[in-house]
Amino acid sequence: MNPIRNYTYPIIGHVLHPTDFSEASLTAFHHALKAALIAQARLTLIHVTDENSGEVMDFPGVRAALERWSLLPKDSPHSAIRQLRIEVRKVVAGRAAPVEGVLKYLEQRPADLMCSRRTSTKTGPRGYNSDRSRSRSRAAPGK
Repeated sequence: MNPIRNYTYPIIGHVLHPTDFSEASLTAFHHALKAALIAQARLTLIHVTDENSGEVMDFPGVRAALERWSLLPKDSPHSAIRQLRIEVRKVVAGRAAPVEGVLKYLEQRPADLMCSRRTSTKTGPRGYNSDRSRSRSRAAPGK
């Protein structure tokens, strides 16, 4: 007896990538972008800062990555990304603690998958990889 499964609803509808603009964060960005492409999902890139740093121009280039991967032709317009059935948002959030900023964002806009950087140190730069952030990610709010 085979149960009938309904695969019309996407498993992943929203991928979140918190970034600190580091090289390690760039690797996580590539994973997040790849997941969004496979799932045809919304991708949100978020940078949390208490300073006036973190302009939208500092974010990794989505179109540039897609062009490098030969998924878009060189010098494609912004609208070309929609042809791949993904939506991209870039958010600069003002908060003192990155983990708290990401959690606040997730309270308003839940994500199905979060791709963040990992460092070899216990806390990592600015607290993204603290014990608290790992425990919070395991207990992230559902939809």
